[in-house]
Amino acid sequence: MTAIQAPGIIANVNTAAAAAANTAMINHACEQALLHRKRVQLPGGVIYHDAMLLNEGVPVEGVGRNMTILAPYATFPVGTPQYRVRPRANHYLDNLTLADFMLWSDYDGTRRASHSLEILTDNPTNITGFEARHLYARGSLEQSLRITNHPNNFQGVPANMKLSVCQWFEGVLATYHGDNLIVDTCVFRSTGDRPGIRVYATDTQGVAGNFTVKDSNFDCPGGALHVLRGRNVRIIDNNVEQTS
Repeated sequence: MTAIQAPGIIANVNTAAAAAANTAMINHACEQALLHRKRVQLPGGVIYHDAMLLNEGVPVEGVGRNMTILAPYATFPVGTPQYRVRPRANHYLDNLTLADFMLWSDYDGTRRASHSLEILTDNPTNITGFEARHLYARGSLEQSLRITNHPNNFQGVPANMKLSVCQWFEGVLATYHGDNLIVDTCVFRSTGDRPGIRVYATDTQGVAGNFTVKDSNFDCPGGALHVLRGRNVRIIDNNVEQTS
């Protein structure tokens, strides 16, 4: 799949004009990639943005999770997700990947974003094969990653989802997702009483199965893992430190 390079991004410039331009450029690149069935390639550097970044269903890649850094600007609306994936109604997605960048929600020392990354499927839709790979998310007010599916979506969405070699510094919350959520070689941290992962795996079609957490590290005051519903939950070879 060829890439759209998101032209015009201004990296390493902490000004209102640069942040506004970057927000517009990234969102426009995602719109064009969706239209032309391409992926978006982000450049290296610290990329300030002044509003939520919106992706309706295209793969996005940086040049490395410590090299491409998305950072909210000082005027970013407090309590808004930093980056939202929200497919259009009746738009069905296969193999959606976000990879090799950092969502640093408090880069300037102030927490503004509610979540670093939100996967929101409140429209009638389906996502199969979602993967977050080599992502680093930190500094949000609530969970680093929130996955919220409408319970009436067939069999839960996303299905066949993988979080691979990621760091979630405020944990993960997943509700009404589909089968085969795999967490592999991730690092979880949190503040307050927030657990590393909190899963509510049920919807109107039943209870999602095959939730797997393996080879991951947890150091969270609220516990490593809370699973409220689920089938075939597998917890394999994880390291849990200083976790209540």
